[in-house]
Amino acid sequence: MDTKRRYGYLDLLKVIAMMCVCLYHFPLIGQTAYVRPFPAQTLVQRYFRLFDVVCVPLFMMVNGALLLNRPFDLKRHALRCVTLLAGVYVWYIVTLLCGHAWQNGPAYVAANWRGMLRSAQYLSGYGGIGTSHLWFVQMLVAVYLLVPLIHAAFDSRDGQIQKGLIFCLGALCVFAFLLQDISHVRAAVPGLRSLDLSCLDTVNPFRGSYGAMIVYFVLGGMLHRAHDRLLRVPSALCAALVLGGSLVLFAEWYLVTIRTESMYDIVYGGYSCLPTLAMAAGAFAGAAKLDNRFRLSEGRLGGVLSLIGRNTLAVYYLHWILGLTVLTLVHVPGSFPVNLLKAAVMVLLCAALGEGMKRIPLLRRLV
Repeated sequence: MDTKRRYGYLDLLKVIAMMCVCLYHFPLIGQTAYVRPFPAQTLVQRYFRLFDVVCVPLFMMVNGALLLNRPFDLKRHALRCVTLLAGVYVWYIVTLLCGHAWQNGPAYVAANWRGMLRSAQYLSGYGGIGTSHLWFVQMLVAVYLLVPLIHAAFDSRDGQIQKGLIFCLGALCVFAFLLQDISHVRAAVPGLRSLDLSCLDTVNPFRGSYGAMIVYFVLGGMLHRAHDRLLRVPSALCAALVLGGSLVLFAEWYLVTIRTESMYDIVYGGYSCLPTLAMAAGAFAGAAKLDNRFRLSEGRLGGVLSLIGRNTLAVYYLHWILGLTVLTLVHVPGSFPVNLLKAAVMVLLCAALGEGMKRIPLLRRLV
């Protein structure tokens, strides 16, 4: 595989991921309350919003595709981990300063800046300004710490090591995906209500969504390495994985919402669901086929995709600040077209700002 070639479909997947992040974090469509029976409009709205669930999985798959298919440099990788972790704390402070300066005024910032600095050790927000989005970069660092081992197994020609990697992925799929799917449906199925598999968490080395992110990371590397064979996957299968996965995930949302009597967040809670894995794999393969047909890395479209693809981390940090400040002035009727337009503007603006920041030596490593 040509590790120096720029694959337009990877940039496209990054754009889709960032669009979904913006749509999820700052929707112009308001949150809907739990009211039964659900109006048809609520069900339609919740169904389309669940597509945001592919945001982090796609980004992890693209990371795996890029990192696992090029020569590994331990020194460079270690430096990347350190700068990512340092960037979390820097952007935490920047987010608080910008948010409070906008919402409460510079006087509030001057009076509370010491408290903001002290709060950085917890990364839990300050004074009503949330920073929950930073979990993603912390998770990314956690996965990156395992990359030397994953890369060694991924590149090994030893059959036993390759089988061991497949075994570990299979075990993670069971513990990080299947168990959560079972927990979602067991209370709604009479024959499964007495089935409690929570005891298996004691042997789960990667509890929560972190194990799932490792699966997405390695799967992205595998699919990209098999790029030529990926192009032979029928388009109908790609569509079936995305649409079929979305319908199953919607059913899970409905079951959990009914059981808990509150609107379940199937996006954050759905990263570790098998339907999400199917949707992400279908989107990945579909984008590869699209690239093969339209050469997404060329022309003006390729330039835009490349701009965003180079600056996804900047988009991730800056879109939160933009949402806390400028977006609070936007008062337009909520609709899916307006939401998509808003997300596109946010992504493009943040990518352009990130490109500019990379030209400043002190800020270059933060984005």
